[in-house]
Amino acid sequence: DSTKPATNGEVSFNRWPLELLAYYHVKESFRLGGGFRIINNPKLEGSGIASSVSESYANTMGLVIEGEYLVGPTFGIKLRHVSEKYKVSGGSSSIDGSHLGILASFYF
Repeated sequence: DSTKPATNGEVSFNRWPLELLAYYHVKESFRLGGGFRIINNPKLEGSGIASSVSESYANTMGLVIEGEYLVGPTFGIKLRHVSEKYKVSGGSSSIDGSHLGILASFYF
């Protein structure tokens, strides 16, 4: 994730998530899922006028829950919630990185 590049600088938040999810088919066209999300190497970095922005966070684990409506055999719409917190490396403060999303999935 990053800010829109500006002529005088940019700020970006980088991480490598890995998820393990399981699904339960409630009906043929609807399923619920949930599981774990491991976030590796999270960093906040700036450039240009924002070059003083630099923070590393400890690897962390979060929870994922989602529901998916299967419009057809090859297309689904998901509502997803991720609960995660980032702890500053070497510090005691944490930042809530939880988020909600709407996704479209194509299956082949």
